[in-house]
Amino acid sequence: MPDVVYLDSNVFFYSKIMDKRYGPDCAKLLRRVQAGEIKGAISSLVVLEVANALRKFGLSKETQRTCTAILSMPLVVQPLSPESLHEALGIFQRLKISPYDCAHLATMKELGLRRIVSADSDFDAADWIERIDPLKLDEIPERERLKSKRSMFGADSGLTTEDLRDEDEPHGR
Repeated sequence: MPDVVYLDSNVFFYSKIMDKRYGPDCAKLLRRVQAGEIKGAISSLVVLEVANALRKFGLSKETQRTCTAILSMPLVVQPLSPESLHEALGIFQRLKISPYDCAHLATMKELGLRRIVSADSDFDAADWIERIDPLKLDEIPERERLKSKRSMFGADSGLTTEDLRDEDEPHGR
């Protein structure tokens, strides 16, 4: 999967809450993924991390809709395998960063990916990957746009870009 970038959970979360610093760029990235300009991959852990972040942020009622929207996107969703969990534990022993981040790194290794979009600078400890800050999305090459127009989460899903944002919630907390 050489032209695929791994998307960290903070990309989805910052887009949802429209974080003052990262929200607009994360939302733009997700639109580019949906349009087929960028191919993205996540692990199943990303969905749970987003759900937990929403819970902690006081948006538990948005969890189902937001996570369904993520799973409706044209993403490679890699389940956490026993092998990748063993790899994650080994990475944790070496890097001493969050075990969750180590699980993402192990999933990237399993998929053969070298680039992650994340606001989390802890990933910089892994010298075998390149972290792309959401504020520097120009580093991700453009892909040809899909000819068919779809809503952000697919024509049949009934979901829109608003499913990742809640206009009633304060932004940029």
